[in-house]
Amino acid sequence: MKLAEVMEGVAWEAWDGPREADIRGLAYRADGVEEGDAFCTWRGTASDGHVHVPLAVARGARALVVEQEVSAPGLPVVRVASGRRALAGMAANLHRHPARSLAMAGVTGTNGKTSTVFLLHHLLEAAGLRCGLIGTIRHQSGSRILPSSRTTPESADLHLLLAEMRDDGCRAAAMEVSSHALDQGRVDGIAYQVAVFTNLTQDHLDYHGTLEAYYAAKARLFEGLAPGAHAVVNLGDSWGRRLAGQLPAGVRLHGYAVDGAAPSSARSLRLEASGTSFQWERPDGTYSVRTPWIGAFNAANALAAAEAACALGLNAEDVARCLASAPPVPGRMEKVPWDGPFTVLVDYAHTDDALSHVLATLRPLARGRLLVLAGCGGDRDKAKRPLMARAASEGADACIFTSDNPRSEDPLAILRDMQAGVPDAANVRIIPDRSEAIAAAIHAARPGDVVLLAGKGHETNQEVRGVRSPFSDREEALRVLAQWRGSAA
Repeated sequence: MKLAEVMEGVAWEAWDGPREADIRGLAYRADGVEEGDAFCTWRGTASDGHVHVPLAVARGARALVVEQEVSAPGLPVVRVASGRRALAGMAANLHRHPARSLAMAGVTGTNGKTSTVFLLHHLLEAAGLRCGLIGTIRHQSGSRILPSSRTTPESADLHLLLAEMRDDGCRAAAMEVSSHALDQGRVDGIAYQVAVFTNLTQDHLDYHGTLEAYYAAKARLFEGLAPGAHAVVNLGDSWGRRLAGQLPAGVRLHGYAVDGAAPSSARSLRLEASGTSFQWERPDGTYSVRTPWIGAFNAANALAAAEAACALGLNAEDVARCLASAPPVPGRMEKVPWDGPFTVLVDYAHTDDALSHVLATLRPLARGRLLVLAGCGGDRDKAKRPLMARAASEGADACIFTSDNPRSEDPLAILRDMQAGVPDAANVRIIPDRSEAIAAAIHAARPGDVVLLAGKGHETNQEVRGVRSPFSDREEALRVLAQWRGSAA
């Protein structure tokens, strides 16, 4: 495709050089440039991508799209106000707007995005609607599964994925849309037929600064909806109720809430160790639902996915039936497989709200004590650390605070921030090494207890002082349980 075609509709400030260069691909990392790519870069919060222009040129970049003047004799150089937002338009053009060929469903919110997207994908596939998936745990196009490094990919990667879905015969795409992606313009230009809002609680304030700014980023997903599009909104959340009152004209609201204060609600909720059942009441009737997912918060996720599926044309009765076969989501209330006298679960809960809900769900299911292992990520929102600690201490009988991706921070400093939230708690132990902490939690368990390993969920690495090493809570727990069984024999 010619550079002029790649740049069609993309705002630019200056253009130096020819417009007919043949562009084979897009790159936003200089070390990922291949011969014939257009290299697009920008000034980031931690570094400036323009310093890598020489490497991009050396690797064969055929054009540069930048935010400031650079020297690249013989190459077309296009200056734009925002490289990141320009990349979104360029990627859509290069791949011939794949999102236009798909029924796009975007899910945003602090908690529940992954579970809702997994369930929506399941419902659409069960109805015979071939669907792609983009999210925190993985990306999927047909039978092809790809690892995920972030919740919402950079726009060049996103449109490549959407193009694969289109070419694989997918008719829909269910994707998580993070506040970072919305703020940075990674999904600019994508027309969503359905947008879902799950909830909003404190998180990512290291990036957004305030809850108001965090909400404003989430709301952008809905501000771009066209008349006739659908907004599935949790009216049991105060931010959701605010959002529902700010939707663009002509957007169809599908409000849901577990407590019944919405057109779509979960009545007669029954929570059991084997799953959750409820009466799904909506304007067109009442449907009996049984899902293997545990907890009231998962009932909310089920409502969100169900309403999104109905908005995309599925029959509510069929949706209710298919909820019974909802697949497990890796790292979300995931039982570690073993048949011992106590239960060990892995969950991604990494906000105080999510942790409180998970512990409240597990409390009545524990015949004995409820033990929790929790930590807080480094280089992230420090204000939530004491809140996480308080949620753990108040919701469990015994807590172990440990490391959870401290990144460049001192793990002990993070743990001190957590301790500040529960200075006098008698049920808290501090074990900085996560492997040792998991072993301690399991060896402390007695028959009938429930042990929750919170925070990492599906993740398969631990980042300490900037170095990533393989680490899985699930695999570590299995290793310790094997030792426990051997010592108990």
